[in-house]
Amino acid sequence: MFANIENAVDQCSIYTRTATKLRTKGALAVGFKLFGTSLLFISCHLSHGKSLLLRVKDYRKIVRQLDLRHLNLSGYSAIDKVHGVFWFGDLNFRVGESRFEIEKLITSSDKTREQIIAKLLEKDQLRQEIRNNSTFNGFQEGPVNFLPTYKYDIGCEEFDTSAKQRAPAYTKTATFRLLVVSEQFSDVLSDEMKEASLK
Repeated sequence: MFANIENAVDQCSIYTRTATKLRTKGALAVGFKLFGTSLLFISCHLSHGKSLLLRVKDYRKIVRQLDLRHLNLSGYSAIDKVHGVFWFGDLNFRVGESRFEIEKLITSSDKTREQIIAKLLEKDQLRQEIRNNSTFNGFQEGPVNFLPTYKYDIGCEEFDTSAKQRAPAYTKTATFRLLVVSEQFSDVLSDEMKEASLK
């Protein structure tokens, strides 16, 4: 299959925190063409904590500094020029409620698991950003049918009991944006998403 990659694989690294010596936040972007379809994969680690604004700034900096010269892709227009973008990693978006409210909802006995997840996703910062076309314009997230995975104590089902008392959230995320979807590709993607939701 990889013999059909039409151009050399192109990549670039973007650091969103240039003031620190440890470069723990940023992204790696890899792009190539396969069977005439241009694909861009971005793996990132965005700012953590309560500040939505910092995550939005990180996203914008990553998009602005995309530079895949061999594919003639750079800056904001890069995402619009490719057929498919898959953006994943530790995006660090939070559920916009207090820890108390989130835990109260998760442990409520008058709602089904599906209702609890739907309520949490209504308040999920990433979903709100996508809905409002503020950040991740045109991106989608696959179906989420599980409770928040951040942040449990190691080896048990207790949410963070450390001094930080971090609120439950969906921080590790995969999103995608497709410019042109053939019926065949759409069917494959749909099957993959159905399979993922059954796990």
